[in-house]
Amino acid sequence: MPGWIPDLTAEQVDTAFGNGPGQIGMSILRVRISYDPGEFALEVPAAARAVQLGAKVIASPWSPPPELKSNGNIVGGSLNVESYAAYADHLLSFRDFMEDSGVPIYAISVQNEPDM
Repeated sequence: MPGWIPDLTAEQVDTAFGNGPGQIGMSILRVRISYDPGEFALEVPAAARAVQLGAKVIASPWSPPPELKSNGNIVGGSLNVESYAAYADHLLSFRDFMEDSGVPIYAISVQNEPDM
């Protein structure tokens, strides 16, 4: 699922990131990095429109892929030490996918809530 449920419509993105009358003019959009690469494309439409309007895009994962975690689940557990490189590759694959889709990623955080 995209980070915005449901994903923002083009009109909502225009309102949030546009600089015209009645528009907010926000300059940063945060998107979710799914644990499932098959869901990466869900973040593209709103992010691509925000970029067209001049916004920068940052990305945060909610969970590493379950196979990289101590409990094999997206809820709870922790990243296995031996999975650090695979997780870095996962984050880079999101960045590459988004950039190939016309959405440059300004920054990536390693985790949404690192103290959880």
